[in-house]
Amino acid sequence: MNSQFDHGLRAFQLGDHAVAIKELTPLAEQGDARAQYNLGIMYTRGAGVPKNDGTAVKWYTKSAEQGDVLAQYSLGFMYRRGAGVTQNDQIAVKWFIKAAGQGHASAQFNLGFMCANGVGVAKSHVTAVKWYTEAAIQGHDRAKANLVRINEPNNGVPKSEQEGAPGYLKAAEEGHANAQYNLAIMYRNGKGVTQSDGIAVKWLTKAAEQGHPSAEFNLGFMYKRGKGVPKNDAAAVKWFVLAAEQGHARAQYNLGNMYASGEGVLKNDQEAILWFTLAADQGYTLAQYNLGVMYKRGDGVTQNYQTALIWYTKAADHGHASAQYNLGVIYENGKGVPKNDQMAVKWYCQAAKQGHDRAQVALEELSKSGDGASQNNQEALVEFALAAEQGSAKAQYNLGIVYRNGKHVRKSDRTAVKWFTLSAEQDYVLAQYALGLMYDKGQGVPKNDKAAAKWYLLAAEQEHASAQSNLGQMHTNGVAGLRNDKTAVKYVTSAAEQGHANAQFYLGDIYDKGKGVPISAKEAVKWYTLAGEQGHVNAQFYLGDMYYKGKGVPISDKKAAKWYTLAGEQGHANAQSNLGNIYRRGKGMPQNDTTAVKWYTLAAEQGYALAQYALGFMYSSGNAAIRDYKRAYMWYDISASNGVAKGSQHKETIAKKMTPAQITKAQEMSIKYLRNGYAD
Repeated sequence: MNSQFDHGLRAFQLGDHAVAIKELTPLAEQGDARAQYNLGIMYTRGAGVPKNDGTAVKWYTKSAEQGDVLAQYSLGFMYRRGAGVTQNDQIAVKWFIKAAGQGHASAQFNLGFMCANGVGVAKSHVTAVKWYTEAAIQGHDRAKANLVRINEPNNGVPKSEQEGAPGYLKAAEEGHANAQYNLAIMYRNGKGVTQSDGIAVKWLTKAAEQGHPSAEFNLGFMYKRGKGVPKNDAAAVKWFVLAAEQGHARAQYNLGNMYASGEGVLKNDQEAILWFTLAADQGYTLAQYNLGVMYKRGDGVTQNYQTALIWYTKAADHGHASAQYNLGVIYENGKGVPKNDQMAVKWYCQAAKQGHDRAQVALEELSKSGDGASQNNQEALVEFALAAEQGSAKAQYNLGIVYRNGKHVRKSDRTAVKWFTLSAEQDYVLAQYALGLMYDKGQGVPKNDKAAAKWYLLAAEQEHASAQSNLGQMHTNGVAGLRNDKTAVKYVTSAAEQGHANAQFYLGDIYDKGKGVPISAKEAVKWYTLAGEQGHVNAQFYLGDMYYKGKGVPISDKKAAKWYTLAGEQGHANAQSNLGNIYRRGKGMPQNDTTAVKWYTLAAEQGYALAQYALGFMYSSGNAAIRDYKRAYMWYDISASNGVAKGSQHKETIAKKMTPAQITKAQEMSIKYLRNGYAD
């Protein structure tokens, strides 16, 4: 029976849903709790069967009643949402308690939230702290954040961590794993003790050797980053595996990343899918997003847009901006779903509100075409205004967006700032970021870097990726009196690990140039690739350079050409010029003077002097089909005016092959091009 279950589970994880249903259904009907839980998942997602929350609840219930922890959590979640059952917070609490008692971190987090807010249970600060602490010990980031927020003065929890250090030390020396772990975290963060990664590693090792899952994960993380120990990806994998096998979601996610990138292990997309799925099933947003990406591309699985849609939706529902953007793309293009511009607009809006540049561009394009973007906007505006006046932080933020963008109202940055401020003061993270951006750019308020940093910091502490990225760059560049390379790396890394393309590019640049970290071309390539795959034009150009020069990767003219092409198609002048070189020389692409001229021209018309000089060379020395001395003279002349000394020399050389009339014509062409900004 186990082999049948394993076969069915493996088929499910690899996207072969027909086989999974065939193998798991008989087992579930015979009472196998694991098969029942996985059938519930398949009905929840609509994987291989029509999506049916009611049937999912049926299977979750059968499994949960047998004590399956994942089924207990899922059943609590269904009652919490009212999916497939009548919404009932009291029953949700019942199942969350059962799952939390078995150590399920997300169940513990949900109980903390419900106790803190009196949802389905009597409001209790003490009980909320208990459950948040249990989840936080397992590495649950949102539990950690909520624990920090509620641990303010007069709430019954000691504020000074110095009070805890002596007690932890005594218990740690007596061999208590939780104390060893907590002491390690204090040393790692420098809270209540002098910061020391080395001592943190010492206590993490002791706790990990006793099987403490969060200690195992954090020890793996220290080896991965080379903090307190020499960087060692193989050791990181070892500790991630131990934590992941105990159900630690972040360890499962990081293990998936290492298999996907081949760090510390042989690259294996199927193994990556397996670990991402385990983390994603616990609600880990970044794993859900990565699964969406892998199913969309067909990495390690058969390409399946419908399954990608399921995982992107889960991540998007947790606020992942890139997942929201990708959902917009899927609905706009009808990939795996019927084309639906209104759904595309919905998801683009969600991503754009978080500062996702490509989503904002997509919205603008849809708005110009009139495809769904303007429907019901007036009704929404009235709703926002009423709710904002009544103090709704979300409505205040949305109203700020409306005034900032000038959609269906007269654009007013000052009014936008007013509403962003009211919302941000209520701790609404999107408004905090938006307000930071307004101060950063001087829109609606005088430019004020310190005010920008203040609001970015508040948003960054709530894990807002764009805020973290911007704050990290402020630290690197010494803006507003900030200057701390370690802090910069911390914030940029956090944003990059959330899939933020700009942060991934900037982190690549940090490793490329050694800003606050040892120079590592390999790490730079890793982060440039993640950003480049999201369409980040500078990352694509830098990757072209890395492959062309063999920095962090073997030299590959073909891959250099691939990345230069992606950047060039987005208008990157240097990439376009380099593509001209590639086609002229026939390195990485078949030699083709006509295509070389095409790319040089695109770059030259943006004022790129080396491309202008190269065009002079192509028109003077290229094959007969493109040879044109007047154009050669013109481009040599223009490049010389932009500082290329050889342009003047070659202009004089080519003039010797031209008639006076041709020279006069070429000079007229040059003057016209310069006057018109290189436009013919």
